[in-house]
Amino acid sequence: MKNTTPEDQIKRSRMESMNKNGEVISDGKKKPILSYAEVAKKRENSKHRDSKEDSQEMRKSIKEMNPKERYDYFSKDRGKIFRFDVKPWMPTFEIDLLIEKKLRPLTQVWSKTKITDIESKKTWRQASKIMIIATKVLKSYDTRKVDYDGTSVEDNRKKGKVKTIEQVRFFTKSKISTLKKRVAYLNEKKRRDRIRMRFRSKPSLKSLVDTTPLDIEIDKSEIEKYLIDLFSKKDCEVPEPESLLNKWVEYSKNTTSIDEDSKPNFNEEIFNECLKWSRSWKAPGTNKLYMKIFKVLNSCKIFLMEWIKAVYERRCNLTDEDTRGRAFGIFKKGNIDDPKNYRFINVTNSHYK
Repeated sequence: MKNTTPEDQIKRSRMESMNKNGEVISDGKKKPILSYAEVAKKRENSKHRDSKEDSQEMRKSIKEMNPKERYDYFSKDRGKIFRFDVKPWMPTFEIDLLIEKKLRPLTQVWSKTKITDIESKKTWRQASKIMIIATKVLKSYDTRKVDYDGTSVEDNRKKGKVKTIEQVRFFTKSKISTLKKRVAYLNEKKRRDRIRMRFRSKPSLKSLVDTTPLDIEIDKSEIEKYLIDLFSKKDCEVPEPESLLNKWVEYSKNTTSIDEDSKPNFNEEIFNECLKWSRSWKAPGTNKLYMKIFKVLNSCKIFLMEWIKAVYERRCNLTDEDTRGRAFGIFKKGNIDDPKNYRFINVTNSHYK
């Protein structure tokens, strides 16, 4: 009998475990013999599968995260901010302590004797990111349902009543397309009825021509020019004593110098009253900060209060990023090309308001 090498024994056992088609035969007890390439591919697939399962498990366990873990989780999220209500089970005290540690060095900036515009902008940018993440962390706790007895109820879906996301999207798209067709039909019917009535009252070819003005968006440069000219006027058309615009312009003028003896003092009681009656979810400005975060977390409230103190005592100026906002024009009636026929809604930063 010839001496066989280990390589020959492996080849013989592999040939015996194959059928005529070259497929590996498995009797249920012995594992099929795999090549090195097949083993490497299997290991690679198992790695991807494990990492995918770990990520899914991480997303599902967000309800079990503490405030610090949720802050780290939402720091990588760039989604929208949704409204929430403060619930009894929200760990607002722990979240406030966490945010206070992160805002502490930024809050100390407002205690300086002189703060430059660049330093003020940089401080508000960093603080806005922290407070936006804090808002998302608070929102993550507003997901629990409570029954009539005050007992928490798990958010379980009823398969027979809840539709899938695909069905909801399909229904919404079909409904929108149907409504658009209906609106187009009604507008066309209204136009024809208008022409028919005009022709009956005055039969002529000129009456058949539709002279309805088209909805054309007004140029933004014309609106800006109109507003600049409007606010640059010193005198108001309304006579005294109803001319409050002139009084407000004179009152709001900043003085160049302040006497040390008559230096204004910050009134915390008035500040708390203004914060109390401010709209929590009013549309935010460019920094995307809602007023709600200043009401819920004391650390954010102190940051805002110290900044107002610095501005009030002339240690810090209002920068262009603080006062920057957006105006939206809503057409009222009359000529659509005339800026006077628009009502403007201004969206500014919450801390500036």
